Amino acid sequence: MEKTIKSPLITCPLRATVLFISVFALLFALTGCSDRDVFGYEKQYIREKLAHGERGFLRHIDYSKYDVDQALEIGSAAPYYIARHLESLDLVSTSAALRLLAWKTGDFPVQAALELLDSYLQEEEFDRAESSAERFLEELDQDRLVLYSREEAEALITYKLIQALYEQKKDKQLLKWSRSLDPEKLEEEERFEAQLMEQVASYRLGEPGAPGELYRFALRAPLGELQGRIYLFLTYHDPDLQDFTEDQRDLLKGLYLAGGRQYGQAYDLLHPLALEVPELFQERRLLLSLYRVYLGSSAHEEGAQVLGRWAKESDRQFRFELNERTGRLYRAAGNYPRALDYLEQAVRLAPAGSIEHERALWYWASTLYRTGAVRLADHMDQLVSRWQDPEYFDDLIDPMIADLVGRGDWRRLDEVYRLLAPSAEPDTIQRLSYILRHSGRPGYRRGPLPAGEAAVLPGEASAGPKGDSPLSAGRTEPPGPPWSPPGEEPEDWRVSTAGFYYAFLGGADGSVLLPPAPAGEQTPQTEEFRPAMNRYVRGMLDYGHLWEAYRLGSRSSGELSPELLLRLTEELAEQDALRPSIRIAEAALRSGRWTGGEQRLSLVYPQGYARLVKEAAAEAGLPAGLLFAVVREESRFDEEIVSYAGAVGLSQLMPDTASDMAARLGLPEPEHSDLIDPKTNLRIGAYYLAGLIDRFDSIPRALAAYNGGPTRMRRWERLYADLPEDLLVEAIPIEQTRNYVKKVVVSFIAYEYLYRQRSPVETLAVVYPDFTAAKRGGEN
Repeated sequence: MEKTIKSPLITCPLRATVLFISVFALLFALTGCSDRDVFGYEKQYIREKLAHGERGFLRHIDYSKYDVDQALEIGSAAPYYIARHLESLDLVSTSAALRLLAWKTGDFPVQAALELLDSYLQEEEFDRAESSAERFLEELDQDRLVLYSREEAEALITYKLIQALYEQKKDKQLLKWSRSLDPEKLEEEERFEAQLMEQVASYRLGEPGAPGELYRFALRAPLGELQGRIYLFLTYHDPDLQDFTEDQRDLLKGLYLAGGRQYGQAYDLLHPLALEVPELFQERRLLLSLYRVYLGSSAHEEGAQVLGRWAKESDRQFRFELNERTGRLYRAAGNYPRALDYLEQAVRLAPAGSIEHERALWYWASTLYRTGAVRLADHMDQLVSRWQDPEYFDDLIDPMIADLVGRGDWRRLDEVYRLLAPSAEPDTIQRLSYILRHSGRPGYRRGPLPAGEAAVLPGEASAGPKGDSPLSAGRTEPPGPPWSPPGEEPEDWRVSTAGFYYAFLGGADGSVLLPPAPAGEQTPQTEEFRPAMNRYVRGMLDYGHLWEAYRLGSRSSGELSPELLLRLTEELAEQDALRPSIRIAEAALRSGRWTGGEQRLSLVYPQGYARLVKEAAAEAGLPAGLLFAVVREESRFDEEIVSYAGAVGLSQLMPDTASDMAARLGLPEPEHSDLIDPKTNLRIGAYYLAGLIDRFDSIPRALAAYNGGPTRMRRWERLYADLPEDLLVEAIPIEQTRNYVKKVVVSFIAYEYLYRQRSPVETLAVVYPDFTAAKRGGEN
């Protein structure tokens, strides 16, 4: 039973005296609501309140006095969106009435129906869920489905109906509906859940063969909660599991334990079965489950021997999976020669062009890398000739390059560049191009390349007399994407942080941060994207569901128009939700959905906590742009964020570091509440960063120490003592730290460019003073 409080009827601004208000209220009571009122409020008032995320007034309406159809006066989508608010306010019955209205006459009927059914199921009103689902299936209107096809809508509603029937143990009706369900229209988890309910219903009805079907379903299902539920259901109905053999009972229990990640106990049951009764393991998913048990129980060698023996049996199915899993187990055991043998077989057996082929090839290449970066480099021709998607292998190529830079192995780097140039990702090619050029700068070459082995780099045909590429030759016109051959532009503008980093080092100006405006016609408008999704997300914003709009925008940004992405980003920023705002803005800008305009770029690089950041930077003697850049990359301006390692707040301070820095600043021992306080966190973080810059006499090294720790940075200084600053960054062996330095440098450049009108060259002179001095000297 809902408890509501009747609110005063507000129809005009309250500017007069209490007497005027009283007289007005009396007149209003005598004349009744105007035709512009809905639920006792002006329509415009409701729209404005909801648009600003203010929904509390909805709680104070006595809905028993009004017809819910009034909601349609606000807009055809209003019943759906207001219903979502009312449910969150625990006004369940009115929310249900509005969802039924949305089903009958409003926008987004299927969404309203599914949410209403979820509400009934959550409240355990299974009979209402059943009758409503049947009604929705009968009344399904092809012309009003909006975001779903008829087949998808039928499958989703039927799935909810099956859930309601299952909970009521109406097993005969359940079987009728489940056998009409198209499982391909469901997500995998829903599909297996529906199949489980069907199997249980058959078992409860005592249908012949039902125990065996439930057993076989357990073997086909993904390892996890489902096996546990099946085992518990069976043992509840028959504690001795008399319908199964002893081996089958052990198998079911083993899967139950493995699904609960009790891999050691699962191994004790399943490994003997795998040795003695291998015919039990005929299902593909069961083989994968057994692999998980061997991996989770650290029985890598034993598991590899079992699966390897099965893999060699010519009449056995799933040879590809068996070879791959065997190789991965030998790899986990550190037996790399055996691992490479099996993984090579898996690559040969995998369907050409499939994700399975790429995965097997990745494991083969990563196993080579574990034996040494040099060995992977020496086999690069085999990898390149067989890969389909070079990006899939970036996480192997990137550290391999770092290792070779650290060794000063320019010959291998040149060979790798030549092999990768035709097909690798642009960032990788650009990185290699930069490294090879600058390994040969006067005073920076560690050793000459063999005669005739100089790298042929992008832009060589149009290089100047000093051999500089167009980007490093001081061009003043706005460059295209830094990897593009002269006169060519890629179809999409997808520049990563690494792309910007090397573009700036190559001499690009700040405009490289902005994608070029399309020639001729303007950016595609909403109708060229998915209209229904745009209308749905726009309604979320119009009616104050900002976070749901963000969730949809994060998941479906490619379906949203540039204008809608901009609005979503701006509204998040207005709520000081800079972390999600930056995420949407980055996705829009990097994908080419936004064109031109520093206003949009400022959403990617906002000045969160501007006054506090500038004060902390000034006190510590740091450029404000550098502190903004560090905070952006560390926390995206989320003051309460805590990392998996325990770093806290805007500048991501480790508690021990913060304690030490606080003592030096004369501050009390900081508690967690102090570290999530923006002023305290920024002051300590700025002081720590300034101290690192003083200690290492280098911004890049200080940034690496900030991320990876000062002790590691000292070790890297010793290891790579003869490398210049920019190539030392390339040699840092920890990918996260190496990329962190580049991200902060790019952000530093962006903040200086946007808010201080400083060119990238001026900012780089602060970051890499020796590099820019050498560059200027070489150009004179």
